[in-house]
Amino acid sequence: RISISSTVKSTDHFYALFAFNKQSKRK
Repeated sequence: RISISSTVKSTDHFYALFAFNKQSKRK
């Protein structure tokens, strides 16, 4: 069974990279 905390961590990491990508593309 997958723990919720690890899923949230990976999701936060994904969104962090997504937001970082968006910012760098705007420059």
